[in-house]
Amino acid sequence: MQVVNRISFPPSGEVSNLYLQFDQGASLNESATPEIALNQGGIVSTNSYFNSIYENFYTKYTSLGSLSYQLKLEGDFQISVYRELYEQKGKELIASKKLENCQATDFVQVKLPSLTQGRVYFELECLSDRGIFKEGLIVTEQNPSQEISLAIISCTYKKEEYIKKTVNSIVQDKLLQTKSWKIFVVDNGETLSSEDFPHSRVQLIPNRNVGGSGGFTRGLVEALESDGYTHFLFMDDDIELDSESIYRLFALYEYSLSDFAISGSMLDLQKKHILYEAGALYGKDTKTLEVSPFSVALRKHNLELQNPESLNFLLLDEDIDYGGFW
Repeated sequence: MQVVNRISFPPSGEVSNLYLQFDQGASLNESATPEIALNQGGIVSTNSYFNSIYENFYTKYTSLGSLSYQLKLEGDFQISVYRELYEQKGKELIASKKLENCQATDFVQVKLPSLTQGRVYFELECLSDRGIFKEGLIVTEQNPSQEISLAIISCTYKKEEYIKKTVNSIVQDKLLQTKSWKIFVVDNGETLSSEDFPHSRVQLIPNRNVGGSGGFTRGLVEALESDGYTHFLFMDDDIELDSESIYRLFALYEYSLSDFAISGSMLDLQKKHILYEAGALYGKDTKTLEVSPFSVALRKHNLELQNPESLNFLLLDEDIDYGGFW
C-alpha cells in the first residue's frame, strides 16, 4: 500500500476551516499529536481546501486510477464520501460505510470508486457516545512507475530564524523520511553556520549577496553537481510551510505520465483564508484576458477558501505563464 497523501489536521484554530469542517458536536484537540473529538451525532468533514481530493489532476497528469481512505478511529462511525463537479451544483454520494468498534491501533479502509474529474471529500458522523478521529491517509494499491529524488533549494539573506524554522518543518516530518530528498540552503548573507543545520540531509552553501535569482542559481548548480536528483524545488525561506505539500509532490511525480512543472498557490499570511493567486499570465488584462502590455493577470485571484462552494473552481486547470512566490 502506497501513501499518496495524508489528511492534514489544522495547526491552529485560526485556519481550522481550511483543513476540516466541524459541527457543534466535533472539536479539535490541539496538542503535539492533534486529534478530533466527537460527541454522538457530531460530524467532521474534509470538505476543505487542504483535504479535498482534486481528482482531475491525478487523472490528467498521473497513472493513478483508484484511491482509498485509511482512518484511525475510536468508536462507531458512519462515513459518507461525496463528489462535486466544476460548475455543477449539488453533491453525489459515491461511497458509504458503517465503521463499528473502531480501535485506534488499526486503520479502517474505505475504497473509493475510480477517479474521474471531480472533487472528493468525506463526512464522518459519530454513532457512539464518544468518538475520536486520530489520523487519516489517502492510499493506493498501485506501485509507483518511477523513483523520485528531490533537491529542495532555498535562498536566504539574514533571515536566520525563518529559514531554520522552514528547514526544521521538513526534516521533522516522519513520513517524508521515507522519501529521497536533500535541502540546499544558499546563505547570501553568510550569517549561518553548519551547526544551525545538523541534519545530514541539509547542505549549507555560503554565498556572496548576488540576489535571489543568483542565490537560487547557485543552489541549482550545487544540486546538479551532486548528481542523482530527478526534480528540483525552489522554496522561499520565510514562509509558513506545511511539509505535506512537499510530500504530495512525490506522489504526483512517482505516478506521472509525462514531465511537467508544478507551481504552488499563494496564500497571504495576513489573510490566510484567501487564495491570492494560483499562477499568472503576463501581458494580459486581468478581467478580459486581452493583450495588455506589461500587465499581469492573476489566476483564481482573491478566492475565499473557507467557503466550500468556491473550492470547485480549483478544478479548473487554467493555463499560466509563471508561478511566483514572495
